[in-house]
This record gives sequence, C-alpha cells and structure tokens, in this order.
Amino acid sequence: MRDKVDANEEDFHEELLKLCVRAKCMVLVSGYRNKLYDSYLTKERGWKRQVIHTHTRNTNRKDFKRKEVLWSNQSFHKAVATGRVPIRLSKKETKNFKVNPAR
Repeated sequence: MRDKVDANEEDFHEELLKLCVRAKCMVLVSGYRNKLYDSYLTKERGWKRQVIHTHTRNTNRKDFKRKEVLWSNQSFHKAVATGRVPIRLSKKETKNFKVNPAR
C-alpha cells in the first residue's frame, strides 16, 4: 500500500480491493454497497455479500435507515464452516514445537 493514504480517493479503494482479492487469508470487508466493491468482490472470485438492515443516528438524534454490507471470501467461510482458523506455522515455529491452538 502507499505511504500516504486518503480513504476518500478511489485509487485507495481500488488498491485495497486488489489486495483483498489476492489474499490467501480470511478477509471480511464492511461498508456500504457500491459498484467498485461489487465489481471486485464477486461470486466468481469466491466472495459472498450479506446485507444488514440497520440504522444510524445523527447529532440531532434523528434516525436514518441504512444497509450495511459485509463481503467475505472463501477462506472466511471455510473457517466458519469448520469452526477452525487455519494457521500455518513457520519452519522456526515448527522446529520450536509451537502448537496450532484449537480456536
């Protein structure tokens, strides 16, 4: 990622999404539905999208309905299904008899 980050720039989000798609670990992204995220985090790439109906409140205590979105990858769903977080130990950890704890 870049040294200077501006989350309001589309380039930032595109770079983040490219990293998410390449990741071999569990990834869960929370936000609001938009075309850029939907174009990267697709079923064809192994992602699932869940919409959560919720609300937010402004400083005047007025409520607004919102639709939060969770995008999650295959590694995330495999961990949920098996009840285990996959952890790969390094050669050094294996040599020192580290244990992959049950999660």
